[in-house]
Amino acid sequence: MLGPNGPLDLEALDTAGEDWFGDGPGGAAAGALDTVIAACSVAGTDPEWAAAVAGAVHRAFTAGEARPMLVVKRGGGSMFHASRSANRESIARHGLDWRRMTRPGIAGNDEPEGAGVFLCADLESARWFASMPRPGPADIWRVRVDGL
Repeated sequence: MLGPNGPLDLEALDTAGEDWFGDGPGGAAAGALDTVIAACSVAGTDPEWAAAVAGAVHRAFTAGEARPMLVVKRGGGSMFHASRSANRESIARHGLDWRRMTRPGIAGNDEPEGAGVFLCADLESARWFASMPRPGPADIWRVRVDGL
C-alpha cells in the first residue's frame, strides 16, 4: 500500500484477517490491522486516513480480493460516475448507493461488482464508461469528494 510517507507492506497472518504483519516508514509491527497500520506509519499520521485504510483493506480481504496495491488519499474536488439513465430517479432520490442497485450496471452486470461506487478521476474516463454498448442512454454524475 502507498501511504502518505511511503510504502506500507501488509500481510495477513491468519485466514480470518484478525492478525497482521506490517512494515513501513514507522517500523514493523504485528497484531490487529488498525494497530499495525498506526504503528507502521510515521508519527502524526492522520487517524482518519489510517481508519480509512484499515476499512478498505479489511473489506477487500473479507471479500477475497487480492490487491497488489492500494492507494488511499483524502479526496478533493470532483470525480465522475457513469450510470445507465434508468437509474436516474434512484440516484436523485438516494444518492450513489451500491446497495440499491436493481438494474444492470454500466458494464452490464446484474449485481454490484464490489461494495462501493466506482468513480473516475476525470470526465473523459467517465465518458468512456458511458459509451459502453448497452440498451438505453447513460448519465454522468459529478461527485464532490472534498474531505472523503
